[in-house]
Amino acid sequence: MVWFYAIWVPAIIAFYSFYAYLSKTYNETRTWKTFVVLLLVGVCPCWPIVCRFSKNLLFDSVLYDNLMFLAFAGTLVLLGTGYHFRYWQWIGLVLIVAGSICLRIQTSN
Repeated sequence: MVWFYAIWVPAIIAFYSFYAYLSKTYNETRTWKTFVVLLLVGVCPCWPIVCRFSKNLLFDSVLYDNLMFLAFAGTLVLLGTGYHFRYWQWIGLVLIVAGSICLRIQTSN
C-alpha cells in the first residue's frame, strides 16, 4: 500500500503545481493557447483514478483535498503571487495542516 501513496501523492503535487503555474501564466499573458492548455489540464480525472485504488476513502479524500489546495497555494506563493494573500488565508493554511495531522492521529488509533 505504501507504493500507492508513493506514486499518487507526488503526482498530485506536481499536477496542481503545474496547474497553478498555468493559471499564473494565463493571468499574465491572456493568450488563447494558454487558455486551451489550462482548460485541457483542468479536466484531467485525477480523483477518480485515486478513488479507484483507495483502501481508505475518507483519509485519501482528505489527503487529496489538502494536497490539491496546498500545492496550488504553495506554488502561487513560490511564484510571487502569494503576497496578495490576506492574514485569514494564511491562518486557513495553518488550520488545514493542523486538521490533517489531527485526522491522521485519530484514524491511526
